[in-house]
Amino acid sequence: MKYVFPLLALSVLTACHRFAPAPFGGIGTEVLVSQSALEKCTTVAWTMRVLDAKTNEDISASLKYRLLLDGKVKEAERAFGPVALDSVSPFFQLVSSQLPPNDGLTVNEFTCTKTGETLKLPAQARQLNGLKVNISYDSTFQAK
Repeated sequence: MKYVFPLLALSVLTACHRFAPAPFGGIGTEVLVSQSALEKCTTVAWTMRVLDAKTNEDISASLKYRLLLDGKVKEAERAFGPVALDSVSPFFQLVSSQLPPNDGLTVNEFTCTKTGETLKLPAQARQLNGLKVNISYDSTFQAK
């Protein structure tokens, strides 16, 4: 009977982990770039900014980021700045440093490098497993 309690505790921890936010506090965004966007833009420049939720102050420059490409670490620790997206594989950028006490809002901005068109998405609160954005270029440069 005494062996049951550690197993029960382990199963509870495992179950809770499945519902935990994305790594490092959950501020992150997954981006999928369509083939049509790559054909029109060659690359898409992506800047993910983080705002303090209470003051709307941009705190991006004080944070460290991690970039995953197709689920594998591409850049383990990077400073704030744009990322060049040049693949249809899923990119995931997340905040890997301490978040502000007031949590944070995420603002994603995308630029088509060939045409110069820019999309700036509205600030969004963090979500379970991060935000998801699909970039395409049909008749116009667009994010969904």
